Amino acid sequence: MAALAGPIIAVWGVAPAIAANALAYLIACLSLMLLTIASADRHGHPASGSLLSDVVEGLRYAARHVGIGPLLLYSALGALLLRGVQEILPPYVERLFGRGAESLAVLTACFGVGSLIIGLWVANRGTLRGTTRLAIWSALVQALATALFVATDWFTLGMLSAALIGGFASMHGISVQTLLQSATDPEYRGRMLSLWGLITRACPALGALVLGIAGEVFGLRLPTLLAIGLFGGVFAFGLTRLRRMERVLEGDPPSVRTG
Repeated sequence: MAALAGPIIAVWGVAPAIAANALAYLIACLSLMLLTIASADRHGHPASGSLLSDVVEGLRYAARHVGIGPLLLYSALGALLLRGVQEILPPYVERLFGRGAESLAVLTACFGVGSLIIGLWVANRGTLRGTTRLAIWSALVQALATALFVATDWFTLGMLSAALIGGFASMHGISVQTLLQSATDPEYRGRMLSLWGLITRACPALGALVLGIAGEVFGLRLPTLLAIGLFGGVFAFGLTRLRRMERVLEGDPPSVRTG
């Protein structure tokens, strides 16, 4: 439903989008009562000495895990370098395309439509096999679409690029969360998903801050393309660890996932 916020805002306005978002949260909360959850997953782990010790222990678990550690690092660097464009979209609309609020709403809708279409496809694959590969390669497609978005002043091409950015960002996010939920030991699952939540909020915000500061000096296009170029090194890092991550995240039992 969050992916529909952009289209709803573009067509009907902000108030219906807020109402739809509230309805989506209500449905999600009610659906929790229909879930069948194993006892070990439902009760989590026994309380420890402090919240800080739990956080530190979770970070150590991620760092030791030969699949989750590299995957989260890849996602964090990708979010830092690529997601800033979506966080500060209005200046891009104004400076690259010379357009105003209506075009901003249209681009926001394109992000949402792309996210909805590709997200539904990923969610209905029905298999864990290949999910790690999707997580790695989707970020590359997102980077290429972002480069296309900032390299053009043709608004129609910008709309297509925005749909691809939203779609493949959604593919990456769904794939990573699926792997985290399936590969993490039950007592650490909540902490790994919380770490993922932190990555998806803090890293794009920091990237947007850097892009905004650099954009005031060099313009938006050059810093964004530089960030995309830096992501090439991140993608190379992901490729070098892809096979091992696939083996651990998609196949091996929990006992061999840390080292």
